[in-house]
Amino acid sequence: MADDSDLVDAALAARRLWLFEVPRGSWRGIDLDVLDASDPADREMLVRAEHPELDAEDADDGEDGEDGAGSMVHLALHDVVATRLWDGEPPEMGATADRLRALGYERHDILHMLGSVTLEEIRRVAAGEEPVSDAERASLLEALPESWEAMGPAADDDADDWDDDADDGADDWDEDDELLVDAHRLLAERGPLSLDALAEALGADEEEVEALAADPALVFVGGGCLASAYVLADGVTISHRLSSWEAGERLVEVFPGLSLLEAFTCGDGHLHFAEPHTAATAAAELREVAGHGRCLSLDDIGVPSAPEGTVIGFTLDAAGVAAGNGDGLATVAARVLEAAPTVTEIHVARLRASFEGLASCDDQGHRMPVAPIQLLCQLVLDAPALAAEPLPPFDELLDAAGFEVRHGHTAPAGTDWAVFERARALATVASRRGLGIAEARVLTVLAEGVVRAGPGADQESRPDKESSHALAHVLCDSEIAEAFAEVHAHDPAPARAFLRMLRQAEGRRHEAGLWWCESLVAGRAGDVDAAEACLRAAVASDPELEPALADAAWYASDRGDAAAAARLLERAGDEDEGRIALLRRVAASGAPARQAGRNDPCPCGSGRKYKQCCLSRPGLAPPLPLESRVRWIWEKMRWWLERFGPVEDMLGLAVLLEGTLGAHRSALRAASLNLDLAASLVLFADGAVAGFIAERGPLLPVDEANLAAQWSLGGPSVHEVGQVRPGSGFSLRDLRTGDEVEVHERAGSRSLHDGDLVFAHPVFDGTGYQIVGGLVLVTLSQRGPLMALLDEGAGAWALADELVRARRMPTLVNAEGEPTVLCQGTYRITDAASAAAGLDASLERHGDDHWAEMVEHDGQRVVRATATIEGGTLTLSANSEVRFARIKQTVTEALGTLEAIEETHEPVADAWRRHLGDRARATGPRATGAPTGVEPSALPPEVAAAMTQLLREREVAWLDEPVPALGGLTPREAADDPTRREDLFALLHEYERTVVPEGAVSYDVSRLRQLLGLATP
Repeated sequence: MADDSDLVDAALAARRLWLFEVPRGSWRGIDLDVLDASDPADREMLVRAEHPELDAEDADDGEDGEDGAGSMVHLALHDVVATRLWDGEPPEMGATADRLRALGYERHDILHMLGSVTLEEIRRVAAGEEPVSDAERASLLEALPESWEAMGPAADDDADDWDDDADDGADDWDEDDELLVDAHRLLAERGPLSLDALAEALGADEEEVEALAADPALVFVGGGCLASAYVLADGVTISHRLSSWEAGERLVEVFPGLSLLEAFTCGDGHLHFAEPHTAATAAAELREVAGHGRCLSLDDIGVPSAPEGTVIGFTLDAAGVAAGNGDGLATVAARVLEAAPTVTEIHVARLRASFEGLASCDDQGHRMPVAPIQLLCQLVLDAPALAAEPLPPFDELLDAAGFEVRHGHTAPAGTDWAVFERARALATVASRRGLGIAEARVLTVLAEGVVRAGPGADQESRPDKESSHALAHVLCDSEIAEAFAEVHAHDPAPARAFLRMLRQAEGRRHEAGLWWCESLVAGRAGDVDAAEACLRAAVASDPELEPALADAAWYASDRGDAAAAARLLERAGDEDEGRIALLRRVAASGAPARQAGRNDPCPCGSGRKYKQCCLSRPGLAPPLPLESRVRWIWEKMRWWLERFGPVEDMLGLAVLLEGTLGAHRSALRAASLNLDLAASLVLFADGAVAGFIAERGPLLPVDEANLAAQWSLGGPSVHEVGQVRPGSGFSLRDLRTGDEVEVHERAGSRSLHDGDLVFAHPVFDGTGYQIVGGLVLVTLSQRGPLMALLDEGAGAWALADELVRARRMPTLVNAEGEPTVLCQGTYRITDAASAAAGLDASLERHGDDHWAEMVEHDGQRVVRATATIEGGTLTLSANSEVRFARIKQTVTEALGTLEAIEETHEPVADAWRRHLGDRARATGPRATGAPTGVEPSALPPEVAAAMTQLLREREVAWLDEPVPALGGLTPREAADDPTRREDLFALLHEYERTVVPEGAVSYDVSRLRQLLGLATP
């Protein structure tokens, strides 16, 4: 098959997304979101933009120049690692990155770990030593992360300028974050401090200190003070009694009884254990277990045998870390307790008192729930004498004290959780929408305002004029308004009353924005009529309010008024020209299927009489026939996904399906990513279409609502293309159900062929069938896996991953199963005639100056490697490292030690990428924002020759290899098996359909048919 370097597998696509997150802002006047990480120059700029403090133009300003030089090397190493991961070469580096991600390491740490291996390679070359071999590199990568962690601060010294700003991977906080280090030291010296006091002592602002609270080792205790868990828990022993499930699975549930252990994990989610544990069990991973949260393995913590009821004690040691000096690790010592500690009345009384001192109160004086780790730290703080002995299992203590646990928090039984759940919902929405600390606080203030000033509230509880003005102002911010509407979607009445109160207090100021905000609240709650009325009021109050105009266009489109929707979008300055063009086409071509009488049902499908509906709406064109509105209905579904649906899933899937770097929405459209297919998967595979019907169905004309409901009963499937009518349509047979439909579709019918396999969703249009959500050609090998996923009810991401599998760059191997690598060595010879005589004795001569090593394979003579002599130079070539090593050894034995001039070992994929890169540089710089990529032309000669030889070998070998798409049979066996012969024909047909770049090479299907004894069609 042709090697197309633009087609990458799902793992590489996901790794690229992780490697370069969506860039924001600008760097040196360049908008980062127009940079393309597939372009080496742009990738270097993205690396530099991520390290502004190390950028060469700034760093070179150092007095002695050393900092500048170090920064340049640091950036260069980042660029090398990024390029290797982006290209997927060497593959073991990408696999190592994936493994480290799965272990929970942070992105920057992983890049520095991989950089440490790259640095060793560079050091070897610079020192004149033997370069790091592939095997050595693999060994160095396999040793991560332990080898990197073991270096500790020395890793920085060795790298000098590479790891200056990296975590050492072993400490419990980021050593480079001096603010966090200083915070732990201050809390160790002075005890718990309020945020204000800590900010003043650190010389930091409040937001910086609040951000520190995200560190798991910093815990809020009584009085709103922040304390260091390292200080409070140092030397404390907490215990846990194994349940039957834990004993059977040999796992320990961390929550809620062992929550304090979370504070003692290092950045990669591991607990480090003190002696006498061996190196193999020195670190244990906290891993997620479905239905049980984070768990520890008994094997990892060195507990060999533990039946149900066994009590294990965990003694915490953070003396050096608590002092903030970074001289030691926070460690844990685990052991089976001979005498299990029991809950006493003193424990219970102290726990209740600690809760009273810790928990804050709501407006009614009710204590709010707290996190178990907070309560345990408060107990240790309040009762150090109790903590001097092993504490009883904390979950048992909670039960004895009459506490309950919900939503990751605990409080006495009988607590009214409603207020807490509202606060939790606010935090969830703020987090999902990426709101900062200030915005999240505003959202909380607004929610409290809704409660205080809602229906039935007295005048005194309502905000004063100044406060009303401030609240109205922030609610006109689109991010806050959207979040506010989401928070109050399930109970909109108080929020709408609150907004009305603000409008009354504000008068004309902010009136339009508050109307628009109320439309969001009503729309989120499913009251589309009220939402539309609010939008009309918003636009009447401010005809230039863009968010209201855009939403008014959305409602007009769903109602069926394409002309009004297009006008409103243009007034709103919407940049989606495709959507506006569609609406204009619909508006221009609208015509009734027949002339309706005054008392006839309205052609728009509303169910009302024509005289009561569209007849009384001057300027509104009667609707198109239903079959002509399919694309418009589909656009309505897409629009809902963007506004109220799971849009992030759609965008993420589009990126995966395209295998390109993620970007914001407008950039995705500009790049023509497959948003239609992504939307189809979200709507129909993940079931989001039910939300569309529930929320927007009341707005749709009746016939469109009915059609959408019918579409929701099915979804995309694997189909076989039957009779194709170019320019008209084709038939599709669902391979899962056997149903066959005739599809009316012009564009696809010109590119499809009988027998093609496609992943598509044909939908009924009132008279026939059309395709929505895109149509994807799939390979025969994908047919079974896709159908199995569909039968299992798999979600959008699983289906998308399988769909991109066909794009994976093939692993090319020769007839002997060896990976294809272009190997060539040139050597100096002093006597050409003597060398030729030696080669004659060892190899087969093929001309005056050319020799070859041959091998017999399935009756075919295949060239293994070649040797040529030109003047005083001998050149050896082979298409695998094994073959190259063999011919080099053979020639060395014949001629003696070879004096090397140069040796190269390059995978075919690398050679192809290098060729494309050379062509790209030859065409000049890429215009900013222009589509990237180079159209493939003729392969480099050395690649073409190697590929041709390789594929001729592979054609012969392929005939006798089991093929999953043929049910595990070989092509020869399938040719003789009547039940699989059709699949073989389909597979050969698929190879014939493969688009091969000009000058590239692929399987010769005619030759395959000849070797299999099949007639040429």
